[in-house]
This record gives sequence, structure tokens and C-alpha cells, in this order.
Amino acid sequence: MTQTYKLSDLADIKSGYTFRGKIEEVLEGTAYIVQPKEFRYTKEVKIQDNIEVKDLPQIVWEGRPSAFIDQECVLLPIRGEYREALYVSESDLGIGLPIIASAQFAVIYPKSTILTAYLCWVLGQTDCQNYLSQAGEGSVIKTLKLSDISDMPIYLPTKKVQEQLVNLHKCWQKERKLTQKLLDNREQMLKGIYQQILKEEQL
Repeated sequence: MTQTYKLSDLADIKSGYTFRGKIEEVLEGTAYIVQPKEFRYTKEVKIQDNIEVKDLPQIVWEGRPSAFIDQECVLLPIRGEYREALYVSESDLGIGLPIIASAQFAVIYPKSTILTAYLCWVLGQTDCQNYLSQAGEGSVIKTLKLSDISDMPIYLPTKKVQEQLVNLHKCWQKERKLTQKLLDNREQMLKGIYQQILKEEQL
């Protein structure tokens, strides 16, 4: 039987780093920076849940190492309407530069009872999304408090079931990528046909 726990029982939750002033991106920096603009692109264009760290923008970091993401985690946007989470996998840590998440994210470090990929998946499900929508404060830009995120109820099945759900979700993402590729190819082919018809009409 699947039990429900508070997120704070299953993970350690922290805020991202608060930058003073504008974040200046550079071509060759000393750290990777995670910002909200990467999220929609990763979810809707790449159609995946894990952040590809090597593709992140870079900054020159002169602060303390305590701001670095040092273990596998889930990043959840806490400002604005977008509430889809992404995760940083263990394999992406230590591949080069350290990683920093801005304060527009909650950095969620799962404990041993819950898989990182499963936590990322379940945060995108209807119950969690409804909870996050209702918990947001602010009339113009909604903001989530860490205390609200900590109290969010999370379904926790066995590790075996967690793995099954994650694998099923990954299969669905692969199908979406294939379907999108077929649609893109079809669109390009039709554009060629349209142009050919117009040319023939002008003869």
C-alpha cells in the first residue's frame, strides 16, 4: 500500500543562491548557473526531466563553495506560474565546473527512501501541481515558501514501483520525441509541396 509523507520527511529542502544584481553570463566561467529559462526548453523542447549540465550557461564565481550543488537533487521553481521540476543526476556532478542554482529555485535533496527521478516525476503530477498552485502567494508574481513546499504530501510507493513509474515515464518521453520529429519532418515536406504548387501556378 502506498503511503503519503510530507516532502520534508523524504528530502532536505534549501533555497538556491541569492545573487546581488544581474547574473552576468560568460563564455568561459568558473561555474555553471541554473536559471528558469532553461526549464521550459528542457521540458518542452528536449522533452526530458534531467538537466544537461554541460549545456548550461557559465558565470565567474567568486563566492563560497557552500552555494554549489554537491549531490543529486531536484530543482523546483518557486517564483512565477511555472512549477515543473527538473533534476541534476549524479553523473552530471563533477564533470567539470561546479553548479549553482539561483534563488528562484528550491533545491531538494532526496533521502535514501525516494529516487530522485521519481520525486521529479511525482512533483509534476496533478495532486502536487494543484497543491503548488494553491500554496503560491502574491497577486502579480506568485512565490512559494519553503515551509509550504516542506508540507506538501508525497505518495511514496516501494522502490520497485518507483522505478517502474520512472521507466514508463521515460518511454512516454521517447515516444513524444519520436512523434515530434515525425511532425517536424512532415511540416518541412509540406512546406516544399506548398512552394512547388505556388511555382506551378505562376507558370
